[in-house]
Amino acid sequence: MNDVFTIKEFEKKNRKKNHVIFICDHASNYIPKKYNLLGLKKSDAFSHIAYDIGAKDFCIELTKHINQSCYLSNFSRLLIDPNRPENSKELILSTSDNIKIPRNEEIGFKERNYRLKTFHQKYHFNLKKFINEKKKKI
Repeated sequence: MNDVFTIKEFEKKNRKKNHVIFICDHASNYIPKKYNLLGLKKSDAFSHIAYDIGAKDFCIELTKHINQSCYLSNFSRLLIDPNRPENSKELILSTSDNIKIPRNEEIGFKERNYRLKTFHQKYHFNLKKFINEKKKKI
C-alpha cells in the first residue's frame, strides 16, 4: 500500500460543472503486516467486519459509468474507522459483530494517536484537498 487512499477519475475532458465525487470509506480490508491481522483469524479479517465487501468495485464501476471521480480508503475500518469522527468511541473497535479484535483491546494513547495521524487524519486531509481541487474547476 502506497497511501491510505486511492483516487479514480473517469472524467470527460473539459468538464466545467456538475462534478460528483463518490466516497467509499470502507473499501478495503488492508491491515499492515505489523498488526498481524489485529489478532483476528484470517477469515474474520476478510469478512464483512473488516470492510464493505463489493463496495469498492461497485463504487469504481458506478464512477466509471457516469464519468465522475471516486475516493477510496486503502485500510480496514478495524484498524481505524474513517467513517467516524476522531472523538467517537467507535473509532477503533475492540469488538465487531460479536468478534473480539485482540490488538484493539486496551489500545494505548500512543498507538491510538499513531493510527489517528497516519490513517484517519491523512485520509480526511487528502479528501478535503481533493474536494477543494474539484471545486476550483467548477
